[in-house]
Amino acid sequence: MLQQAHLTLDDVKQANLSPTDARAAFENGSIDAWAIWDPFYAEAELNLDARLLADGAGIVDESVIYSSTRTIAQEHHELFRIVVEEISKTDDWMRSHPDLAAQQLSNGTSVPLPIWQKAIARRNYGVIPINAELLAKQQAIADVFYSLGLFTCTRESRGRVAVEPASMSAGRQTPSHPLGSAKARWNWLDRAAKWGVPWLVPALAIAFWQFASQTGFVSLRVLPAPTAVLRAAVRLSKSGELLIDVRASTLRVGLGFVIGGAIGLTLGVLSGQFRVIPNLVDGTLQMIRNIPHLAVLPLVILWFGIGEQAKILLVVLGVFFPVYLNAYHGVRNVDPQLVEMARVYGLRGLALFRHVTLPGALPQ
Repeated sequence: MLQQAHLTLDDVKQANLSPTDARAAFENGSIDAWAIWDPFYAEAELNLDARLLADGAGIVDESVIYSSTRTIAQEHHELFRIVVEEISKTDDWMRSHPDLAAQQLSNGTSVPLPIWQKAIARRNYGVIPINAELLAKQQAIADVFYSLGLFTCTRESRGRVAVEPASMSAGRQTPSHPLGSAKARWNWLDRAAKWGVPWLVPALAIAFWQFASQTGFVSLRVLPAPTAVLRAAVRLSKSGELLIDVRASTLRVGLGFVIGGAIGLTLGVLSGQFRVIPNLVDGTLQMIRNIPHLAVLPLVILWFGIGEQAKILLVVLGVFFPVYLNAYHGVRNVDPQLVEMARVYGLRGLALFRHVTLPGALPQ
């Protein structure tokens, strides 16, 4: 486009910005022109008082290139065929149902529906294999970039991209290897070792425990043998006592987890959203967190006795701090560019939290 206007890169001042930063700079007049793609392009058309200088028609084709290594393409040609078929089906559906496609994209990205409708209306559809014509177009773009000094060396696309029809790979037989059976046995042993090694230390510990108990090295009053523990578990299960005790412990732990998790999650999210809250409570919470539970236990017994309240309180303390810290840091570490982009598209308050902050704070 610069060449068509008889200009060079030296005649303009470039600014490499993210789409959200560039949009803000363009809107406030810090930059005079903005080269962008959909859906940002559609958003600018609808919401900004901007004039289109030029598009890519006749200069570059809008396309996405799917690439892989030669080895993957040859060994998994059936997977590639399925992927291409599914992409083609999706393209056909979007071409036939543009409004539904725009609605789904709007629901999934929180970008307003009219923006996606405008972007989808000019989208290209179809999956085609890489051929000489496409390579020539890519090479022409690379040559222009090189001539403008954007590349420091030339890159030849010919000879660097291999296209092989799936039918050719499907018809090729992989020769059997004389060591194939040995490799299979070794793979089986390797998988067995990976599964068994983590259990090796617990098994040795139980064996030593049994040996120490039987030889009298450890008193049975202090640490009964594993076989004695197993016999007691069977006996208590038959009498029903074990089930009653397990139910009581499960209810106690569950109630403590719900209370501690709810308080920790709420306070962590609020602290991550509003800076004034951690300024008020975070220092106090960090001091309490560093007190060992064993040191708190006498106070808990003194205040609440040895009943259910004391036991549930200890569970609440054990759950609260990990949940609070993870929720707080999860909210604080949400990518600020995502938040900025959402605000550019008009999200505020609860909608911003629900569509951007909360998903970004969840475990990945």
